[in-house]
Amino acid sequence: MIYLEPVCYADDDLTFVQAFELSDTKPADYWSADECSNIKTTIKRHYLDKQRNTCCYCRQIIIVDHGRVWDTEHIVPRKTHPGFMFTPQNLALACPDCNGHKASKQTLIEPNTSMYPSTGDSFLVVHPHFDSYEEHIAMVGLVYSGISDKGTWTVVNCDLNRHAGRAFGWPEPIADERFEDLVDDVFDGDGVAQGIIRAMIESDLSP
Repeated sequence: MIYLEPVCYADDDLTFVQAFELSDTKPADYWSADECSNIKTTIKRHYLDKQRNTCCYCRQIIIVDHGRVWDTEHIVPRKTHPGFMFTPQNLALACPDCNGHKASKQTLIEPNTSMYPSTGDSFLVVHPHFDSYEEHIAMVGLVYSGISDKGTWTVVNCDLNRHAGRAFGWPEPIADERFEDLVDDVFDGDGVAQGIIRAMIESDLSP
């Protein structure tokens, strides 16, 4: 099942991608080349519309009249797999913070594959095209908790709980086991833990 509609290339964009796919060399830094500017605009406009100004990882909404606050996200990093640079199912939009924290971390369970996988089972990360977000990550306000292994991977490697950390002044990135324990307790229904998190957010207290 596809959860995010992939971009569909047409006309000059399709010709451009087909030429790239047939090329013997696919450098990772080609994304920054001047000749990629048009297709990058096509990609960003498509996913901005389909994602409704929502980051594919933290699900925060940023409403602006331009795309400069958004990063085009390569779910499998182009640094490790440049051949997937224009693969529609490998593209989405992420906020710069999520994109920056995830960086070029390997997201494939089998990194040596030469074909782009077609199911979410092949990925360490919650995949916006193949996975139901709610099946892997639970959100209560600005607090995130992984329901599955890939949900936990995404929460940790995209530093999703930075939002809650900023709300009450926790040092960034959140790598303190006390906070992780609190999050687990909150999602387990611990009323004391829920009260602590609520008090931190409402009073902007640091631990």
